[in-house]
Amino acid sequence: MNNNIKITIHHLGPIQDCTFSVRPFTVLTGPQASGKSTLAKAVYFFLTVKEDIREAALMPDPDDDSIAMTLEQALNRRLRSKFLSLFGTSWVMPDDMTISCQFSEKISMKLYLRPGNSDYQNFVYTDYSPYLSQALHEFSQKKYSDDPVSIRRYWNDIFGFDEDVIYIPAGREMITLLTDVLGSLITLHPEIARKIDYSTRRYISMILSLRSDFDRGTEGLLKKKQYETTERIDFSSAGRMQQIMDRILQGRYQYSDGEEKLLIGQPDERRYVKINYASSGQQEAVWVLNILYYYLLNPGNVFVIVEEPESHLYPDAQKDILEALALFGNKGNTVLITTHSPYILGAMNTLLYAEGVSDSPEREKIVSSDLILRSDNLAAGYLKDGGMQNILHDGLISNEVIDEASSTINAATDALMELKWKENARGEISDR
Repeated sequence: MNNNIKITIHHLGPIQDCTFSVRPFTVLTGPQASGKSTLAKAVYFFLTVKEDIREAALMPDPDDDSIAMTLEQALNRRLRSKFLSLFGTSWVMPDDMTISCQFSEKISMKLYLRPGNSDYQNFVYTDYSPYLSQALHEFSQKKYSDDPVSIRRYWNDIFGFDEDVIYIPAGREMITLLTDVLGSLITLHPEIARKIDYSTRRYISMILSLRSDFDRGTEGLLKKKQYETTERIDFSSAGRMQQIMDRILQGRYQYSDGEEKLLIGQPDERRYVKINYASSGQQEAVWVLNILYYYLLNPGNVFVIVEEPESHLYPDAQKDILEALALFGNKGNTVLITTHSPYILGAMNTLLYAEGVSDSPEREKIVSSDLILRSDNLAAGYLKDGGMQNILHDGLISNEVIDEASSTINAATDALMELKWKENARGEISDR
C-alpha cells in the first residue's frame, strides 16, 4: 500500500478534525461513538474510488434516464450515492463538512457541503485535483469501455496502488444468520437494498460469491489451488492460518447442499452443526477467517478493514484472531481494525515487543517470525472528543489506553472498599 495516502476529516459524525495517514497495519480504538467506524469508512470510501471509476465507465446508471453524462459527472453521481449510503443523510451534517484524500503529490479529491447553501444542504459536492480531473477527461476519450483489465491497470497506475479493498463490518453474527435473505433483498428489491449501508451490501455480496469456493472446506480450497494453478502457494502460511482457524472456530467451515456448516471432530468421524446453530463467536469470526484464508491463497494483495474482530470471542480467541490478521498483513496485505478490546491491544504489544527480541528457537516458540508486527509499519490511533491522538510510543501501544477501562473499574472498587473499611471502623467504635 502507498504509505503517502492521507485522509482529512472535518465535521463528519463524531469527528471534528482528524488527519490520518494509511499504514500497512492500523488499529483504531476509543470509546463508543468516538468516530472509529467513521474514520474506517472514510478510508474505505476513498480507496474504492478506483472501483467507482471502473463502474462509471463500464455500467451506466440504471436510475438515470437523462442525456449522456461525462465520466466525471457519472462518477460524481456514484460518489454522492456512496457517501450518503455510508454516512447517512447530509441534512443533519454541519454545512462546512469536508472529507478529503491526498493519494499522491498530484492526485487528490475532496467531498464537501457548501456553507450557507441551505437550499442544497443534502447535495454533496466533489472536487478533484487538476491532474486527476485531467486523467478522467483523457480516459473518457480513450476506448477502454469494453476492456476491464485495461481500465483496472490504468487507474492502478494513476492512484499508485493496486490493492482491492474489503470492508468487514460489525454485526457479522446477524449477517451470517441472514446471508441468503439479505442477498435476495439486495438482488430482487433494490429499493430495500438501499436501506442497507454500502459496506454491508458489499460484504454480503462477497460472502455469496465466495461460498461455493468452500464446497470442500478449506482443505478442498487449498487442493484446488495446488492442482489447478501454477501459482506458488505458501503452504507454511496456509497451514498456520488453518491452525488459528481451528482454535477459534473449533471446527472447519464448509458450504455444501446449499447450507453453511461447521464440521466438528476428526475427519473419519466428523459431524456438523449448521452455522445458524453455532455459537455467536463462531458466527462472528467465521467469515473474517474465511476471507483471510481465501486471499492468502490467491494472487494480488488486498486491504482488509475489520470492525471489532474480537466480537463475542473469549480472550484467548481474541489473541488468535489478532494473530490471524498479523499473519495476513505480513504477507504483503494491508490491515486496518477498529477495536474496544484491551486483549487485542495487549496481544498487539506482544507481537510488537517480539520485534526487539533476537531470533532464536526460544523466541520462535513464543512468537513465530511470521506474526511479528513492525512498529515502523504500524499506526495506532485513539479517538475521543472529536479528534485522534497517536498512542504508539517507543514502539508499543500505551499501557494507559489498554488499562483505561480496568483502571476506572478498579478505582470504583477501591472507593467501595475504602467506604466499607470506614463503615467497619465506625461499627467497631460504636461497639466499645
